[in-house]
Amino acid sequence: MVRKYLFAIATFAAFQATQASATTYLRQVPSGTTDDLTLADLGLGYSPTIAWISTTTGAKTEDLNFNSIACNATYKGYAFTVKDEIGTAGANPITVVALTSPANTIDGAATFTLNSNYESITFQCDGVSNWLVE
Repeated sequence: MVRKYLFAIATFAAFQATQASATTYLRQVPSGTTDDLTLADLGLGYSPTIAWISTTTGAKTEDLNFNSIACNATYKGYAFTVKDEIGTAGANPITVVALTSPANTIDGAATFTLNSNYESITFQCDGVSNWLVE
């Protein structure tokens, strides 16, 4: 009985360590109006937050096309968050653009726009071709 108890404690400790290492990470966009999500951003075990802190005036674009970030079976369940960290999306909206070839969508549309100050939206791949807005 003691052996089972010690095994359970060791298993739980390993689980906690795994969860601690599979944390989210933050990448800030310090300037400009366009940012390209990368495969490194979607690295295994991460749920990245892409935080816009650019004070450049004008609409912003988070583009999934440049690095061919496709929602497919390989990336099923992967997620990323886009955040207006400095509260300017009301005046300078941030548009997330889905991959066009092969055709992907964001909740069935080609784009999704954050247009409220300090807005934060998470996108998760359904494993086929659609990023689900959470």
